[in-house]
Parts: sequence; C-alpha cells; structure tokens
Amino acid sequence: MKDRAAEVWDTARGKLRDHLGEDGAATRAQIALEALSKIKKIGRDLDALMTQAQEQGRPTRRVEQAQAAVSLVRAEIIESSEP
Repeated sequence: MKDRAAEVWDTARGKLRDHLGEDGAATRAQIALEALSKIKKIGRDLDALMTQAQEQGRPTRRVEQAQAAVSLVRAEIIESSEP
C-alpha cells in the first residue's frame, strides 16, 4: 500500500510540475483532486486491513507505518497543489 501511495504521488508530482504557471492552477487542482481520491481509497484499504489484523490478533505495526506514510503523501499532495 505504501508503494501504491508513493506511485500515486510520483505521478501527481510529475503532472503538477508540468503545470507550474498561474494559468495551470485549475489543472493543478484537478491533478491534486485525482491523486487525493486515489490516496483516500488506499487509506480506506489500510483501515480495512487494520480492522482485520486487530480482529485476528495480529500485529498492526506495519499497517500503522503504512497509514503514517499515506498521511504524509496526502499532506504533500495538498501542499504541492497550492499556488
């Protein structure tokens, strides 16, 4: 999941760089919105994995680490999409 989030971020970052000018603000917002939508889906998947691990009495450390990484990616996308 962390890898998927990193891949989404790398793709979004490249697209955001292509639209750095002021005339690209709407496009940058759309790119960020699409990336955030994908990140939100990954977050929901991680939440489901966390619930499953807890119910089965398995360690949750790796899921927690992935959730933290996804949260950082989300923050970076939001920050990078601002003009």
